[in-house]
Amino acid sequence: KDGVEIPGEKASTLGVNESGNYSVIATGQGIGGMGVCPSNEAFATVTIDPAPVVSNEVDSFCDEDQSDTTLSDYDDQVGPGTGYTVAWFSDPGRTVPVSSTGDLSVAGSPHTFYATVTNDDTGCDANATLTITINATPVVSNEVDSFCDEDQSDTTLSDYDDQVGPGTGYTVAWFSD
Repeated sequence: KDGVEIPGEKASTLGVNESGNYSVIATGQGIGGMGVCPSNEAFATVTIDPAPVVSNEVDSFCDEDQSDTTLSDYDDQVGPGTGYTVAWFSDPGRTVPVSSTGDLSVAGSPHTFYATVTNDDTGCDANATLTITINATPVVSNEVDSFCDEDQSDTTLSDYDDQVGPGTGYTVAWFSD
């Protein structure tokens, strides 16, 4: 390799795992087994291109906000960007191509989509995933309270958070119309 003999390599095949210039000389016995006859040197240049650098991505939506998301919107997040093509699939074997998520539900969440990112110049590829979690929209309720004029002074709306909101783990924000 690169002009240096590879020690111990005398087989008729050579597995390579690094780029370089390789040469070979075949040696055989002469007629009647007399002498050694080397061939002319033959050359091969091997280039091993790296696989694309990919990222597994995650996203989340409230169930009321997600509707048939276009997967190509995530191309630059799972792959390096320009010069790479991303193919999306619905199965881990990457046999069923898809272009969008369809309407995803809380049931079955998280939902995983599979990408193969290919370098447009070298053809080398790598796999990535996109995992989308669909969160249930909090259930809220309206509350009505009444006071007599003399009993009401500076009501604190946060006192009603547990009555209107779903409870622990949620934040209630109040607005005036």
